[in-house]
Amino acid sequence: MTSIEWIIPFALYPTLAALYYGGAPIRFEGPDNARQLLGVFLGLVIFLAVWGVLKTVLQPMTGQIIGLAFASLLASFALRPGCRLGCRLVGVRVVDDQ
Repeated sequence: MTSIEWIIPFALYPTLAALYYGGAPIRFEGPDNARQLLGVFLGLVIFLAVWGVLKTVLQPMTGQIIGLAFASLLASFALRPGCRLGCRLVGVRVVDDQ
């Protein structure tokens, strides 16, 4: 496949991130809204990197379509730590709101 396969993570991230950031009982502790937005953007970059590595590793073993599906599934499981890491890199803490 060509670069068209990168539509998958770009379409998957907004939905999953909206479910995580909007639905999870979390709150942001940080300096300002610009850094929070930058943290969300870095979460996207981390998600794309994880998805790309998983795709590169899994496609030779499982084939094109199954490799894309497994890469998307496994990257979805890594969304929460990736979002927290992206926010943490810019100085914003994501804490559980209990």
